[in-house]
Amino acid sequence: MLDIGCNDGTLLRAYPAASARVGVDPSDIAAGLAGDVTVVNTFFPSEAALTELAGARFDIVTSIAMFYDIEDPCGAAAAIARLLAPDGLWVLELSYLPLLLLRNAFDTVSTSIWSITASPCGGRRRRRDPAPP
Repeated sequence: MLDIGCNDGTLLRAYPAASARVGVDPSDIAAGLAGDVTVVNTFFPSEAALTELAGARFDIVTSIAMFYDIEDPCGAAAAIARLLAPDGLWVLELSYLPLLLLRNAFDTVSTSIWSITASPCGGRRRRRDPAPP
């Protein structure tokens, strides 16, 4: 289990203690996590984070309410694809511009909001290349 933007570890701690739980987050709050959660205390997908996670594969990767804070979303998606196990799952949560406008939900506005037609990756589905034989 990898949680990108793990903050105080709430989501990570919801998973069974027997599972490997890793969080990436540059905050002081995340740095204070200890015990059964491993924290990579830096930004994702920084060189430091990718170096520390090199060789790791995760069944589940989560990025909750943080993906729009990444400078290079396409590069981050590619890095996440490399970290996923062959049958891994990436769960992400983001705000969706048309629903924000429909619901007048301006209290949730971040520095950027994505719409499907304005996708920085060209509106294409990202997929992992099959593992080498």
